Amino acid sequence: MTDKIYRSVIHMGSMMAGYFRYRDVFQIYPGPVNNQSEHGQPVIIEYNERYRLPPKDGEEERINIFGEGYGHLDLLQEITALLQLITSCLTWVPSDGMSVRPGPQKRIEAFSTPDSRYPLRFSEARILNRMNAGPEFVSLQSQAVALLDSYFGMDTDTRERINASLFLHQKMRRLILNSASMGFVGLISSIENLVFFEGERQGFVVEKCKNCGQPRYSVTRRFRDFMEIYSEENFVREHNVRGYYHTEEEFVGEAAQELIKRFYDQRSLISHAGQILELDRSLSGFSMKEIRLLNEVETLTRIALFSYILKFNDPAKGCKSETDDQK
Repeated sequence: MTDKIYRSVIHMGSMMAGYFRYRDVFQIYPGPVNNQSEHGQPVIIEYNERYRLPPKDGEEERINIFGEGYGHLDLLQEITALLQLITSCLTWVPSDGMSVRPGPQKRIEAFSTPDSRYPLRFSEARILNRMNAGPEFVSLQSQAVALLDSYFGMDTDTRERINASLFLHQKMRRLILNSASMGFVGLISSIENLVFFEGERQGFVVEKCKNCGQPRYSVTRRFRDFMEIYSEENFVREHNVRGYYHTEEEFVGEAAQELIKRFYDQRSLISHAGQILELDRSLSGFSMKEIRLLNEVETLTRIALFSYILKFNDPAKGCKSETDDQK
């Protein structure tokens, strides 16, 4: 596929004071504030359609009556989700509120030269903070380029499977504002997909009890093991993070295994027992405890997703296989 460069406008939850270029795949820089009806800060993104995922077998690219294709929009959405992951800042493709999808975007001859002379700042603790402050300028996690190298180096099937988690996690950040309970479920599901995918890659086989036929290695246990491997604690140690980041105080000191199990149990109570969060049930009160819970779950799943993509081709990452102890 030859180079086709498009220019679009996306929005971020914080202001941008610099630019970022990732190889010949995409670049972002501040955009003009000319749409006061849309929340967020406008950001110009230019991207190379050559890096989009190819259409699936038997499918053709959708086109409008003028013969203009829509395929580049898939790459736009994919990069938008990646940007939210590596900046820990809410990022989305704006909508006019009526159309199902944007129309074909503007074609340009080549990447432009941004007005800003300064690149975006990198931070070693960007993805570790529990919530991005609106007044804080956008910055990038230190390993952002390495993560993008890992992601765009994946084969098509792998990239499609992993971007399912990427999209889920990105969209849950906005869904939480309207349905905290479903946002919580979606965040857990974004990691469950990776748990099962990694099991498929490793040839994981669940043994069953000879007496009762129940799995000897539960889904909860597999989720917990995955979250421990790609945990905040491991990330801080492996990357020697010394920069400041804050946590939700009530979770500090709680055993990681119990904390992760509690999150998974909460998800099951929402999905199977109707125990939705009070944020969805009550208009007479407001639960800051649940807000802190959502912040913690969003952060820990974000770190796990980031770490998994970053270390995807690392043979020493230590994932479970069928030969491991199935307790």
